[in-house]
Amino acid sequence: MATTSETSYWINFFTSGGIPAGDATHYAIIFCDNRITRDMLLDLTKEYLTDMGISRLGDVIAILKHAKQVFNQEARDKVMKSNSLSSESFLQSSSFSSSPRRSTAASRMVNHFTSKHPEAAPMSQSPIPKPPPSEGHPGIKIGGSNINNLRYADDTVLIAENEKDLQQLLDIVKEESEKKGLELNRKKTEVMVVSRKQELPIINIYIKGTRLKQKDQFKYLGSLISSDGRNNSEVASRIAQAKTNFQKMKTVLTNKNISIRTRRRALECYIEPILMYGCEAWTISKQTQKKLEATEMWFLRRMLRISWTAKKTNDTVLEEAHTTRLLISKIRKRQATFFSHVMRREKLENLVTTGMLEGKRSRGKQREKLIESLADWLKAGKSLEAIEATKDRKKWRTMIANAVKQGT
Repeated sequence: MATTSETSYWINFFTSGGIPAGDATHYAIIFCDNRITRDMLLDLTKEYLTDMGISRLGDVIAILKHAKQVFNQEARDKVMKSNSLSSESFLQSSSFSSSPRRSTAASRMVNHFTSKHPEAAPMSQSPIPKPPPSEGHPGIKIGGSNINNLRYADDTVLIAENEKDLQQLLDIVKEESEKKGLELNRKKTEVMVVSRKQELPIINIYIKGTRLKQKDQFKYLGSLISSDGRNNSEVASRIAQAKTNFQKMKTVLTNKNISIRTRRRALECYIEPILMYGCEAWTISKQTQKKLEATEMWFLRRMLRISWTAKKTNDTVLEEAHTTRLLISKIRKRQATFFSHVMRREKLENLVTTGMLEGKRSRGKQREKLIESLADWLKAGKSLEAIEATKDRKKWRTMIANAVKQGT
């Protein structure tokens, strides 16, 4: 690998930490190949570094120790230069959120606001003005960066780690809005706690003495965001909406005077887009997959007017419909296509998808991530190998085609 400005930076970084030149060059290549940014470095655990091939404990400790020194200095420099609420940056996830209105599933990945890279998303036309120039505002730390608000037009979500910080952010937005002659709608502003706990904590957030409603889920730009951080409610909502619209088109979709091929095309054109809206951001568990497959068979059985009392197997129904199970493959294909586009852009969406949360892991089995789910479907190995494969468009398309052929 030829030496570039990027590899030179990492070589200098590692040698400054006391790692020999030969190993420093090797590690620099690893970091460049895996597109590790400085903002991501402090999130790399010992286990993660070992997976990347950096196995000597002394080197691992030297890397993390030197990284901490560098980032502490950079953080101090940023504070000195800071001149706005969100000059610290972006990325996703939340603990406490306040939403004046409501979001698509894909936009959870895409529409995360940052003033550090304003070109990443068209956020500048929001009628809610930027908070006043200041420093030290609260938010969620991911990948060494701070995110405290998501904005799309006049739909805004404020994010903080605790009740006090959320109230502080809301007060800032309220004060700055009033300076521009705007007022927050208290009836449309809601509060939600995102937590893995069965019993969610009750929080008290106020606007002008009025306590805001606390919800366990809210709709933002068309998709449901739930307090448990999962997409089960969103998938269930999509299935219900698709079935409702199927019933509205029942006279066409169940008409035996129209060929089943034509009716299937109508289903793909009018019903499936409703069902798959925002599916690019879904993490499909085995339970979710069963629900989606059952929905697919629900459509076909009604199109063929097959009663459940007929006791026909799914294989028989598919044979009569002259088709196979396609829904999951379509969703996976859309996810893989969107994922590769995000990975190649190397902008905000990329960081949102690959960013790592600060803090300790929770107990027990970890939730499956979208990247891991896609890598498994594509037979791409580990997550980093899947990310690397997206650089080659032709190879990535071939991997998708092979996965579709093999089914789910």
